[in-house]
Amino acid sequence: MHMKEDHMKNGQLKPGYNIQAATTNQYIVDFALFPNPTDFRTFEPFLDQMKSRGILDKFQNIVADAGYGSEYNYSILEENYSDKNYQIPYTQYEKEQTRKYKKDPSKVDNWYYNEEDYYVDKSGVRFNFKYYSQRKDQSTGMVRNFKIYETDEFQLTEELTQLAKTKTGRQRQIRYNPNWQYLKEKAKETLQSEEGKRIYGCRKSDMEPIFGHMKSVFGMRRTHLRGKKKVETDVGIMFMTMNLKKYGANKKVKPSNFHFKNKKHRNSLKIMNFCVFISGLKIEFLPRHFSICFEFHYHRLQHPRIQNHRHCIFHTFSKFP
Repeated sequence: MHMKEDHMKNGQLKPGYNIQAATTNQYIVDFALFPNPTDFRTFEPFLDQMKSRGILDKFQNIVADAGYGSEYNYSILEENYSDKNYQIPYTQYEKEQTRKYKKDPSKVDNWYYNEEDYYVDKSGVRFNFKYYSQRKDQSTGMVRNFKIYETDEFQLTEELTQLAKTKTGRQRQIRYNPNWQYLKEKAKETLQSEEGKRIYGCRKSDMEPIFGHMKSVFGMRRTHLRGKKKVETDVGIMFMTMNLKKYGANKKVKPSNFHFKNKKHRNSLKIMNFCVFISGLKIEFLPRHFSICFEFHYHRLQHPRIQNHRHCIFHTFSKFP
């Protein structure tokens, strides 16, 4: 697929996966890998995965950028996740808010619509409803219903009659999708509400730093393994590490709160961090001959001052497959 980093500017294709991650307060709660280069086709399977794991039940709002806003994804949310609120703009949402778009005479949204089901453009040409049409989306299999409006052969004046035709001499047509228009209006209403603005405004500061930290702070720009299952393990360990690091930074726990005091306190801190990380890896990833290392350090982790820390670590590890 095409990567964002294209130093040669030649559209070179590279093997890779599209990583989808769900976050809350910059903690990664779930992730998945997809071979699809576009985001909107990953939306439904990722939501299904979160629902099957019971993660989605803990959240009321689903927030995403315009790359996920499509008629198909909105329909999925309305049908299968009607109990959730979603703040997801469609592709043209930001553009439609501009003054230039609102004054553009070629946009159907700026035309006059009559209840007798006809449109009149800015130059006065009338478009009457002609027939219904259907299109099947090849990527999703969704059938989209359209209303076709066409200009009459004879308008009020000769000038309008000429404007009602294309350059090839055919009558001008426009397509209108009632379902898509309804979903767009609902999304627009949600995004323009005070609550919607507040929630969607937090998306950039919540989601975007995750991949920035993974690349810049942790230095992971490429995976170390091949194959989807192995790459999932590789990325899962990275996200786990990021969660633990953020948890420690947010709690601001001093080493003396959960480490044994001794004269070489700094060395004790490094040893205990290493022990906790190794013991966690043994649960999911390491072979059986590491069991001695785990058992030895497990008894040390039973110290009452670090019980909460151990619980958090194992709970975090259990979130990843």
